[in-house]
Amino acid sequence: MTLNDHTQCPACRSLSTHVTKGEFKASGFQAFGNRVCDECGTAWRPRCPRWAAIVSIVTGCLLLGCVLGATGFLLNQHVPPNFSDAKALKGVVMVGFFTVMGLWALFYGITVLLGRAGKMQILGKLLVSPPGSETSEPGSGSVTDMVCAGCQRPFPPGSAYCPHCGLRQPS
Repeated sequence: MTLNDHTQCPACRSLSTHVTKGEFKASGFQAFGNRVCDECGTAWRPRCPRWAAIVSIVTGCLLLGCVLGATGFLLNQHVPPNFSDAKALKGVVMVGFFTVMGLWALFYGITVLLGRAGKMQILGKLLVSPPGSETSEPGSGSVTDMVCAGCQRPFPPGSAYCPHCGLRQPS
């Protein structure tokens, strides 16, 4: 796997792609955002590479090690927990947050390496207007609006982004 495999369209192998917005926007966490091809309109979720899974596992282990080390140091110093103190409560919440983040990163990396998460998936196909499909004859007084590939709403020709969903439009 090369570094640009997550940006190359799985259908037409084009490198002219961008991160999606609107209908196919990523929900939840994934290593790389969902992408759409500017050439053929294929929308897909890139796979999580092995190196990203390994980085996730190492990051999770480091976070858990730091949390356990800090907790062990404080317990070794015999610091009595005073939960009526706002600073102590904030500290407990922070320790809990970093523990959850460390466990999540560790388990996500392991599930990717086991093949249960982070797989490439084709999400659908966006309608891509062929070049030159707009009609702008001088004197006719009518200019056909383009249709957004993401939200299917019309927008004025010449716009680089859809004003409704923010999706970059093919030029």
